[in-house]
Amino acid sequence: AVVEAAHARELVLPAATEFRAAVGGGVEASVAGRRVRVGTAAWLEVGGTAVGPLTADAERRAALGQTPLFVAVDGTLAGLLTVMDRPEEQ
Repeated sequence: AVVEAAHARELVLPAATEFRAAVGGGVEASVAGRRVRVGTAAWLEVGGTAVGPLTADAERRAALGQTPLFVAVDGTLAGLLTVMDRPEEQ
């Protein structure tokens, strides 16, 4: 969904290598020579990234039915994105 949204915005995405998925946690890969991790707060924190500065925003978005995903680049918190299911058409 995230890649589709980037393509819809005509963003250029560098290739990801060394991709790894952690079930229930998130994904990580090397992108343009940097280690990028996207996933849950708990998973990033276990990996050494503090997510505190974005926790309140993530909680607000979760209350709206969105799923927050924290982003870290080279172990430093870089952002927050959210995803949500599209309503089914009746």
